[in-house]
Amino acid sequence: MPLLENVPGRCGYPVIGETSVEFYRDPVKYVNSRNCHHTSEIFLVRFLNNPTIFISSPWLIKELLNEKFHDFGFGYKAFLQKIYGDNILFHDGAHAETLRSLFEPLFQDSTKYQQCFDSVIDPFVSSLKGRHDVPIYEEIKHMMTKLCLQLFLGLDVSTSEEVVENIQDLATKHWHGIISVPISIRVPMGGPSTFAQALQAKEKLLVAIRKVIAQSHYQSGCRNVLQSMQSIEFPDDKTAEQHLLMFVSALIPKAFASILNSFVLAMSGSKKKVWRQRAIADENFLADALLEVERLWPPFFGGRRLALKQTTVGRYKIPKDYAVVYASHVAHRDEQVFPRPDEFLPERWTTWNSDHRDLVFCFGGGPRCCIGRTFIGNILRDVAARLLRTYDWEMNPTDQEINYKYLPVARPENATTVKFQSICDVH
Repeated sequence: MPLLENVPGRCGYPVIGETSVEFYRDPVKYVNSRNCHHTSEIFLVRFLNNPTIFISSPWLIKELLNEKFHDFGFGYKAFLQKIYGDNILFHDGAHAETLRSLFEPLFQDSTKYQQCFDSVIDPFVSSLKGRHDVPIYEEIKHMMTKLCLQLFLGLDVSTSEEVVENIQDLATKHWHGIISVPISIRVPMGGPSTFAQALQAKEKLLVAIRKVIAQSHYQSGCRNVLQSMQSIEFPDDKTAEQHLLMFVSALIPKAFASILNSFVLAMSGSKKKVWRQRAIADENFLADALLEVERLWPPFFGGRRLALKQTTVGRYKIPKDYAVVYASHVAHRDEQVFPRPDEFLPERWTTWNSDHRDLVFCFGGGPRCCIGRTFIGNILRDVAARLLRTYDWEMNPTDQEINYKYLPVARPENATTVKFQSICDVH
């Protein structure tokens, strides 16, 4: 058995040793530069004023999320619980397992919600016809917001545009709290902080959620998740409400928009037409293309855990109460695992990386992976397949430069526009 090692690096002194600003300025450079300095894919720093270990080795992340998951708790409670309320993201142990057992059955069979999907996705796809300058990220985000409201609240989005716009506006203000300093104070001679505004938006969102649920005339005729939730015996009256807040917040639409935006850009243009045609004919190739998108452009840079006891990952000692950040984006481009790591190559999943599908951590991994992972994958394939069957597309103008930003959600720095042309018109 190899001797255990301390994680290279140092956490420095509180405040003066803090490195968070550098990370938020450029997270990829932050991780890669320290990996290079320490000749290691694991290092110790002071981040968010806590001793924090960053991991960007696919193998170490897999161990962290699987074999060692009992040794770590979710590390989001201190930063996000005020914003998102009391939900599954902030619980560990038996309580977390109980919540998973309640919610996972809701997402095991996506086919029962097919009418709900069709009623939102079909109009979205039709709306792209003949358009030469579609801001694809924003369009998909708006469509997914509607789908979430119809899917999780039973809201008939086709007849309640004002309600949709109100909730979308509140969700945007609520979202801004994620990337603001978590201090709900008023600045002298000024208005409330961004974080305080986010908390206000949260309360208004909860009111809007209750109102939609109470007003039956808003309900669509589609089978939805809210109906399924009504048969569940929750631990208390607020459990369902707090999770609905998460489901209809901006989090899910932005994640979907991030992945589908990257898919559209990666598969655009005349040179990718062969891939688009192959994806229409072969659903396995389509799944591999989406997996390749998740590898290269995961919507979230990584995840956070907190050591519940002194433990190890690989040959490294992890002290109790230390935070661990796993950098999915960097791990997915490890050239020792993924040949030609920066290239979009769907065929890698049937060749070089056929045994490495579990080294993509877009939705986390292990027993605490996203409860809707399969459900989300089905929707992604559904939307992508409809686009492929209906259109050829290319960026317009074709020379747009695509430079990604990775916080809080991966997306091009500048809005990219796409031209969609009906396949029927092409032929």
